[in-house]
Amino acid sequence: MEGAYALLQSLKGKEVSIACLTNDEHRRACAILEFLKIAEFFEVVLGGDEVTRPKPDPEIIQDACKRLRLFPRQIVYIGDTASDMIMAKKAGAGLAVGVLGGAANESLLAAEADVVIPNLEAISFPRNH
Repeated sequence: MEGAYALLQSLKGKEVSIACLTNDEHRRACAILEFLKIAEFFEVVLGGDEVTRPKPDPEIIQDACKRLRLFPRQIVYIGDTASDMIMAKKAGAGLAVGVLGGAANESLLAAEADVVIPNLEAISFPRNH
């Protein structure tokens, strides 16, 4: 996904906790992150085989929050499908950000997301934070 590496570097530099949540198997998710050379950025990787109920059930977000010692309201969930946004809302995420270019079109994402952005490069942070 365009802008992913730069965003991950920026977040890690700001000491932001990062998790990868997927319906894929944990082993496969880790292999993909290693192949893409971005595994080092993730504190938590959870696969669909590690939860009893897959997305859009909020269980995977709740589990990640427990592992990161965060409340769901403290997280920003970034995803590219309407089911990602539904899951984030069900979990009580502080912000659900839909990224275009994935499986969902803009109208489907907009119906569920708090914010829809064209790509990950659209995410920015104040310089002093």
